[in-house]
Amino acid sequence: MLSQNISVDQTTYTVEELIVDVLIDSPCAEVSNVTWSTGTNFGNVNGIGYFNSNGGTFPFAEGIVLSSGNALSAAGPNSSPGLTSGAGWPGDADLTAEVGVGTNDASLIEFDFVPLTTNISFNFFMASEEYGSSFECTYSDAFAFLLTDSLG
Repeated sequence: MLSQNISVDQTTYTVEELIVDVLIDSPCAEVSNVTWSTGTNFGNVNGIGYFNSNGGTFPFAEGIVLSSGNALSAAGPNSSPGLTSGAGWPGDADLTAEVGVGTNDASLIEFDFVPLTTNISFNFFMASEEYGSSFECTYSDAFAFLLTDSLG
């Protein structure tokens, strides 16, 4: 089955704009200290991008793509599995601590977030081409949304 088409680009927004204007997009929060790491930090492909559903049936109108390969490959339709495997940049220490095994090809965005309301929520998809194949017996993709307080 082919995936829903979305458009993906890596030039419409900076990473900071992706967080402030796309992910958070609310006057009820303060965002600062946005940092990121992806393949471009290591002479490889950019695993961070912006997506838009172009008015299609994809469940989200727009959002952020974080990939362990080139984020542009998320556009679809996906008729060639394995496009993002083996990109070759380092993992992330926080993600490694959460999943309990070494990580590789980590695209990450970190930022300080102060909500000005008592409730926060976000929607996400975690998608992988590894599940349902033999790969998950020796390694797997991981995703984490880690919230810490200012004391720890």
